[in-house]
Amino acid sequence: MSEATTTDLYEVTMAMSYLREGMTRPATCSLCSSATGFAPHWPSGHPDHRVLIPGGPSRAAARRAWDVGLQRHSEETAAIMRAQLGDQLVVESPATGATRRDGEIVGLHHEDGTPPYDVRWSDSDEVTLVFPGPDAHIRHLEHGPGNAREPSRPRTDQAGGQRSGGSRGTPSGRPPNPGDIGRRVATERRRRGLTREETARRAGMAPAYLAYVEERPSSPTTASLINLADALGTTVVALRGGGADVPPGQGQALLHPQLLDLGPDDCRALLSTHGVGRVAVSTPGGPAVVPVNYEVVDDAIAFRTAPDSVPAAAVGSEVAFEVDHVDEAMSEGWSVLVVGPAQVVTEPDEVRKLVGRAHTEPWAGGGREMWVSIRPTRVTGRRITPAER
Repeated sequence: MSEATTTDLYEVTMAMSYLREGMTRPATCSLCSSATGFAPHWPSGHPDHRVLIPGGPSRAAARRAWDVGLQRHSEETAAIMRAQLGDQLVVESPATGATRRDGEIVGLHHEDGTPPYDVRWSDSDEVTLVFPGPDAHIRHLEHGPGNAREPSRPRTDQAGGQRSGGSRGTPSGRPPNPGDIGRRVATERRRRGLTREETARRAGMAPAYLAYVEERPSSPTTASLINLADALGTTVVALRGGGADVPPGQGQALLHPQLLDLGPDDCRALLSTHGVGRVAVSTPGGPAVVPVNYEVVDDAIAFRTAPDSVPAAAVGSEVAFEVDHVDEAMSEGWSVLVVGPAQVVTEPDEVRKLVGRAHTEPWAGGGREMWVSIRPTRVTGRRITPAER
């Protein structure tokens, strides 16, 4: 048998493309002589299959063509194709240009965005390692509709048909309808004062893909969530809402922890402008500690409640108010304790001022229009950190 010709090499390269797409094409493995359409054997199972196209080159020539073709194809593809997490890999028919398969790029193996890629296919939701062939291109997600970049394609001498348009990014003209993960990502991003563009850059993904995650119900892959969690300084478990039904602080203690007292300025900074804290009151049934949404206005702690509720028992007495945060991943945390007299706010201008500055309605809902203000007489705080810090 003669050496593989250019035509033979193209046939082998196209067979590789069929293999990557999970499509079927009658062929024979030159190593094990099994007839296969490749899908069951790559990238797992029998990773060393070599293609023998009926009527094509010999087994030895096919093996050489495969190795040479893979190397040449990978080099040429890497020279021009670039992708970010969240971009779309589109595989088209070489004859018609019609989309045969597409998927989300959920993993990069090179910092410059060159192949190969981990792709989650839209038709099966499976993730496979892909070396894009000449019939594949990248559909980039950009900042908004109408700003799509020219697709990245490997070089090819084949005349392509009409390319399919569109994008799987956030649909234009539709109001945001985020899922739970998207809401948590957006909330954490805003809490840290980050723009979408900066967060996407840190996470190594397209800004429009981050917009899609934040604004539409989505199921980002573990790889995407790991990158987002790292960019936002949180955990994948937190972004997924894990641990919502268990108390915080179930991890192990630091090896060498230290407990530090916080000064008044640090305490006020941690109280911030608003949040959720706990008010300790005395009731006819005994002591009680209940969570409330609070605001910090003119150095006072203010919260809304109902006249017949437990927090309303704070009025006319000295109470304790506590805020804390636990970093589950690092086994660190802080707490701030405010002590002072509580009184109901009745002056109309003061009530309007509190309503105007409120960041949120009470999470408990219902008719909670009575404002209670705590004037601090003592503010203390503590923080747990590693001893070496």
